[in-house]
Amino acid sequence: MVCRMAHDLPHHNVALQWFAEGQTIALLPVNGHASSLVLTLPPADIQRLMHTEQDAFNAEIMERVGNRLGAMRLVSTRHAYPLKCVYAHRFAARRLALLGDAAVGMHPITAHGFNLGLRGAEVLAAEVETAFSHGQDIGSAAVLRRFEKNTAPPRCRSLPPRTESRRFIRMTPRPS
Repeated sequence: MVCRMAHDLPHHNVALQWFAEGQTIALLPVNGHASSLVLTLPPADIQRLMHTEQDAFNAEIMERVGNRLGAMRLVSTRHAYPLKCVYAHRFAARRLALLGDAAVGMHPITAHGFNLGLRGAEVLAAEVETAFSHGQDIGSAAVLRRFEKNTAPPRCRSLPPRTESRRFIRMTPRPS
């Protein structure tokens, strides 16, 4: 959910983002004593908040943000946008591996894309290190199959594959 909130305390032009159990919140400063609120919750909770009476909405938002900016008032319409996860059909091909945003696209507010990118780099580095230490080709199909098996995000399986441009890490054979 995205909306604009006016607040009593100044934001000092500082953006805030935090992750709590079941929610992600960002307060992005705009002119004066106002901030754009980006709130990520399960769909049923977002739908409830979309239809909550304004005073009750203001009270819930103030509680969710821990009263960091004092009293808050909704000063815009509320907009709900479903978060999407898109992924590549494959995470590896002949002598290449997809990592980060090239492999999985997620809304940045959740930070999951960044974490999946780090996980992919960690898995690929481990597979490359193992192959190298055994004198194997680090870009072999076997290495890349293990990488792909251990990096495919299970929660994205039901969403459409990503079709945008992709960045690749090219692997060259180990010198003889």
